[in-house]
Amino acid sequence: MRTATLILLLAVVPIFAAPQDRAKSKSEGTQNSAMPPGAAPRFEAIPASVTAGQATQLTWTVEGATSVNIQPVVGSVPASGSAPVTPGETTTYTLTAVLPSGNVTATTTVTVALAGPGTTPPSTELPSPATTSPSSMAVPAPSAATSAMPEAPKATAPTIDPTKMGAPRDGTTKPPAKVDDHAFILGAEDQIAISVYGSPEFSGSHMIRPDGKITLNFIGEVTATDLTPEQLSNEIKERIKKYIVDPDVSVQVLAVRSKKYFIQGEVGRTGEFPLTVPTRVLEALVNAGGFKDFANKKNIIIMRGTDMRGTQRIRFNYNEVIKGKHLEQNIYLQPGDIILVR
Repeated sequence: MRTATLILLLAVVPIFAAPQDRAKSKSEGTQNSAMPPGAAPRFEAIPASVTAGQATQLTWTVEGATSVNIQPVVGSVPASGSAPVTPGETTTYTLTAVLPSGNVTATTTVTVALAGPGTTPPSTELPSPATTSPSSMAVPAPSAATSAMPEAPKATAPTIDPTKMGAPRDGTTKPPAKVDDHAFILGAEDQIAISVYGSPEFSGSHMIRPDGKITLNFIGEVTATDLTPEQLSNEIKERIKKYIVDPDVSVQVLAVRSKKYFIQGEVGRTGEFPLTVPTRVLEALVNAGGFKDFANKKNIIIMRGTDMRGTQRIRFNYNEVIKGKHLEQNIYLQPGDIILVR
């Protein structure tokens, strides 16, 4: 009888266990289903936590994206790369990518901690006038030798003129700085960082838009192209004087993408070259890898577009310049110049 009962139990157990195994297999199959390629962009901030006024680096990669946009502040970016940001408060950045299969988004949050008590800005409250009177001071009893001395004049509190409190510290207005012929001029797609000392709400990194403008908190749009970093700093300083007395503003260039020149013809390497530092014609030809065998070195042409004259053609004789003759031909290149070697 016991043997028959044991055989019956062994036959029944697999019947109840089978549905559980089938459910487990179904659950595992759902968990391991793969996301379609390109649908999950990588987007992160390093570091993810900073103190007020400290910068962090946004990095991203979106495979197969035709366009990528990051908000706030950053704007349109390539499919992969990085950009520094300096948020004034805890900020969530959103990445939107356009793929052939549709749009995808990703977010990352930068936590901003407030500055410690040691960095609290000094109080701007005016000091109260001195109220100490001579009668409240402990004065020894006059003696016969001092009773005949004249009484010292009483101290008076300084007079404060509220109308002069907003004037610059030195009391004068500085004339605009003279522009150097070779000073860096900002252009579209350049990446810059704006820092306003003690005011992180005005600080941050910006990419100059194709229309030549950037957008600042509380101020709105500011034109940045065709200005040097110093000129842009002075422009921003004037715009935020309604919020801050005598602000300290600096503009730093993080990446140069607007300055290029081009070389075409009988040289080792043709195409576009970055113009991030002052470059003369001879240096540009060296960067292109020199000449090919049948290049005409005596009649090299630099084509330069100007607003007043249209296209200007400038002649350059390589053989003369390397012999130290007519060195005035070895001019500095300007953005957009095209060097033709026939």
